[in-house]
Amino acid sequence: MSAKMWITLGVLIAIVTATTLQFEAEESAEQGSDATRIRLPMVDAEQVQSLEITTPNNGSVTLTRTATGFQVTAPVAGEADQGAIDKALKKLSELRASGVAATKTAHHAKLGVTADKGVHVIAKDSHASVLADLWLGAYRSSYTMVREDSSTRVARVYGSLSDAFDKPLKDWRDRRVVSEAPEDLVKINLENSAGALVFERVGGSFKPAAGQAPIPNFDPAMVEAFASSLSRLAALDFADAGVAPEDAGTAAGAQAQVTLTYQTPRPADAPPATTPGDAPPAEPRTITLTLGQKVGENFYLQRTGNPNVFQVSSYIGARLTAGPEQFIKLEPPQETAGVQTPSGLPAVPSGAH
Repeated sequence: MSAKMWITLGVLIAIVTATTLQFEAEESAEQGSDATRIRLPMVDAEQVQSLEITTPNNGSVTLTRTATGFQVTAPVAGEADQGAIDKALKKLSELRASGVAATKTAHHAKLGVTADKGVHVIAKDSHASVLADLWLGAYRSSYTMVREDSSTRVARVYGSLSDAFDKPLKDWRDRRVVSEAPEDLVKINLENSAGALVFERVGGSFKPAAGQAPIPNFDPAMVEAFASSLSRLAALDFADAGVAPEDAGTAAGAQAQVTLTYQTPRPADAPPATTPGDAPPAEPRTITLTLGQKVGENFYLQRTGNPNVFQVSSYIGARLTAGPEQFIKLEPPQETAGVQTPSGLPAVPSGAH
């Protein structure tokens, strides 16, 4: 490199360094001059009737409190994930300023509290009055930069806030498809192109229903695993807006359908059901899931009575479309030298390192 180029590089480095030092000096001066006087709104989580959250990468979502909990009301309508709501409200109610990060508009972009960089959070009460109107910005040295929309001053708030507010729409929605206790499942009726299979819980474990062709090497544990996957089934995502059941293949021409029958057992210490005045045992409840077309690596799926078209994993799709072979006992892989394991890799002889 020539001497001229070295001089030019040195000048550029000096300019950048001076600019950075000037900004840091201004920030330091601002923090020292006004650190004790900045305040953020005190929000009572119980008073929040609606949350409007807008992010640069994930768009906008509106969450509204109802008699049964929060709902997503825009850009779509549906059940909200109450856990996500509780986390956001907790963070909002605990928001406290630790000091001033900046007081000048010129520093907003670098601190991430502008419209093109920040997360905009508006909380309103039941009268549509604004409880808080905030911009959540960059996370630096264990602090999140926070600015009220009506103020030029930026506060430092201890802890990260992005995980509670900056999330895609699907993470605000309730993605639970089935939420039941696996041990309450007493019957599984699976139908797909491989045929029909019915399993019933008898004496604590699943068995093929009477009248079915026997399944060689049948393993009740494989049915239990299947039952557990479906009883705690959560979707990965939802179908895009405008995708109807007919488009998703969850109406006519479905790839598979499974009906799950649950029966809540009576407590061991409960009196006999014939005791006068005793409540009758709970009626069995059924849940039917219909598997549709593949969408990328996932599958469309719908639960009867639920208008949502979900996207579930390829694992669930494979389980619902497979035949009786998925319920047989798996043989342990051989470990003899030279024998190929199920993964296709040579088995390592015993004692080898």
